[in-house]
Amino acid sequence: QIPANLVPKTANGTVNYVDGRPTITTGRQDNRGFEGVTVSADGKTAYAVLQDPLVNEGAQNDGRRSRNVRIVAFDTTTGQSTGQFIYQLESVADINQRVPTDTFGATAQGRNIGLSGMIALPNGKLLVLERDNRGWGVDDSTAERPVGSKRVYLVDLAGATDVSSLSLAGTNNLPAGVVPVTKSLWFDIAAELAQYGITVTEKMEGISFGPAIDGGYAFVVVTDNDFSV
Repeated sequence: QIPANLVPKTANGTVNYVDGRPTITTGRQDNRGFEGVTVSADGKTAYAVLQDPLVNEGAQNDGRRSRNVRIVAFDTTTGQSTGQFIYQLESVADINQRVPTDTFGATAQGRNIGLSGMIALPNGKLLVLERDNRGWGVDDSTAERPVGSKRVYLVDLAGATDVSSLSLAGTNNLPAGVVPVTKSLWFDIAAELAQYGITVTEKMEGISFGPAIDGGYAFVVVTDNDFSV
């Protein structure tokens, strides 16, 4: 059961999964809904992550300037949500330091930078893929634009505040006392590919562990083909 605050609705409360702003005024942004899903090791909890902030949150209430994205927990037995937790995207200012000659604008924060694949680990933590919309693809067929972010973060929900009943309308900041999930860089995909001279593709959206290799496991990154060249 999708929590009511995530369902896209018009100003009169009509559910609308087709249009973006200004038609929808609350809920997930158009084409920025659940982008990753995983199940805890014990099978009791499913986690789904939105790609970007809600359309009614952040400065100017358009979702595109906020860093605050929701990870939603569900009870796998009942199908009901048991909590929502804030994952904070890397700030656009920090990303722009890596691409000083071709920076991202203010509205890219919660629109062109977002979350995709997610993996639950046996210890209860999560791996989450955070990425921009740049790289080799239909909009950049020669891979000329600098890529700002293709990164996997290790995420811990312990101590994070349940924000199921909290609106972040009108602000890019979290209210006093609201604790986001903790995150630490686990794997910089773009940097690793660049080190070996491999072109970075645009739409990296899935992650998984593969077969055992050399005492460890392969780590697999999947690209979406909907804007493929």
